Amino acid sequence: MSKPLKLSEVAAQILRHLKRLEADKEWNAPTAERGGHHKFWCVNCYQAGARVMVTYVSFQGAISLRKDEATRYLAALDGGLKGRHWEALKEQV
Repeated sequence: MSKPLKLSEVAAQILRHLKRLEADKEWNAPTAERGGHHKFWCVNCYQAGARVMVTYVSFQGAISLRKDEATRYLAALDGGLKGRHWEALKEQV
């Protein structure tokens, strides 16, 4: 049985996924429906106390996730999800 990840490790792994998705020129291409903006731009993810802060687009600010939400989001990204946390968590409400 593997040891549970620390919150900082969860954040670091999410950040790796977000940077990979941001660099995907086809998936992250700007579109007219988003006003010519990318889905992800200057992404970031870090631990802040007992939460994980996620930024998809730098000028939109960060979103706070509890550890269980961040862990589920990471699992979805590991499973191939290309998207934001609410896409991973919507079925688990």
